[in-house]
Amino acid sequence: MKVSVVVPTTSLDRLRTLLMSLRDQALRPSEVIIVTKGVDVKLIDGCCGALSLRCIVLNQVEGYVTRALNMGKDAASGDIAVFTDDDAIALRGWLKRYVELFAKYDENTACISSRDIYVNMGSFKLLP
Repeated sequence: MKVSVVVPTTSLDRLRTLLMSLRDQALRPSEVIIVTKGVDVKLIDGCCGALSLRCIVLNQVEGYVTRALNMGKDAASGDIAVFTDDDAIALRGWLKRYVELFAKYDENTACISSRDIYVNMGSFKLLP
């Protein structure tokens, strides 16, 4: 099953950490659709290349986050599309779990969402 990951972003610094966690997935994404607003596309392409990720970078010129998500959805070619924020860090089995859940349910399943884990990055303690 091919997985597309869609990420709206306005910050290369936040995005870099997410991309590293996507590179290290037990099941790597087929593609990462990055919808950027205000970040140099060449810098993002360079980061994706350095991490050996297949990225499609779209430049958003109007609208807000909903517009970015729709642009990413329209560009995704995977069997499933997974949406995340640029400041997230994906746990190693994150994408594999989505694929397993979609395989478990029938073809009428349209959406599955996950529970977020919040971490204080200063102390590395879990937050409620």
